[in-house]
Amino acid sequence: MRTSHLLRPCLVLLCLALAATPLDAGEPQSRLRIGKPHRMKVTHTTRVKVDEGTARLIVWHAAPLRREWPGLDGPVGATNVTFRPSEAKETATRSEGGIAWKWEVASPAAGEIEYVSTFELTSVDRDLKTAGLVVRWADLPAHEAEVMKGLPTLPTPNERIREAATEIRRKSKDVVDALEAFAGWVNRSITYKPGASYPSDDLDAICRSGGGHCGHRATVYLALCKALGIPARRAIGYAFVNAAAVGVDDTNRHVWVQVNLPTLGWVEAEPAPRGSPFAIAYPFVMGPFDLQSRFLDSASKDGAQSARIVSDTLRMEELK
Repeated sequence: MRTSHLLRPCLVLLCLALAATPLDAGEPQSRLRIGKPHRMKVTHTTRVKVDEGTARLIVWHAAPLRREWPGLDGPVGATNVTFRPSEAKETATRSEGGIAWKWEVASPAAGEIEYVSTFELTSVDRDLKTAGLVVRWADLPAHEAEVMKGLPTLPTPNERIREAATEIRRKSKDVVDALEAFAGWVNRSITYKPGASYPSDDLDAICRSGGGHCGHRATVYLALCKALGIPARRAIGYAFVNAAAVGVDDTNRHVWVQVNLPTLGWVEAEPAPRGSPFAIAYPFVMGPFDLQSRFLDSASKDGAQSARIVSDTLRMEELK
């Protein structure tokens, strides 16, 4: 999914709402199956071309959100952080717990320059244990209204989504069963198409094309949730899957979802998984909800955009 502006208006409401809904609020540790900790070293490199006469240049890199995992001491976030150039400053984003590293340069020299952040991070495989978990449909109406109050409206289901949701509802024994069926439907119906050019929130275009990247597939999953009254929201962050698998530079960012279940709170789900949607691999690392990895802002003396990103890569090395 393409990077979002740190201050993009369409995400401001989400960020404000998240301030009142902590990331893992209410999720009992006993329901999470946690794998062994994986320690990673991540290098994020953004190469920027600066035009002559640039008056202002700002480059942001997103820091992973601090998370708490059963069995690990305290919240886990980025450590041993270094920068090149060295003058990056830590600044809070608008989302709850969000942090960005920001380089701000007045009258930068023209040419190309690399902005690099390097950090270490611990993450884990996690999976919601669904055996014996029953969430009744009757629990949802008031629950949805309460949880979604103040959050951005979920995508409005079109006819195809409504029909699919109705059929899944008819065949599902409860809410958890339906959420698993949603993932299967998205996997079958929306082919992974990383080069899709239509907006990630254009549900009609996604359904007509039958394809899209992770942001498009998340939109479809959220629309299915909306059709059946299940509270849900986007999760934005990194997916170090490609880098972990082949050890090469990778520009992979990722969008998945969180669903809110009675007594459990916000639970992560992958919209189009190979297996269970609740099985989230350790390379999936959440970042601030209002900044997908990086953003650049620049202006010439007359206010025009005067710099651009030439390349942006993530490299992950798993540490022993």
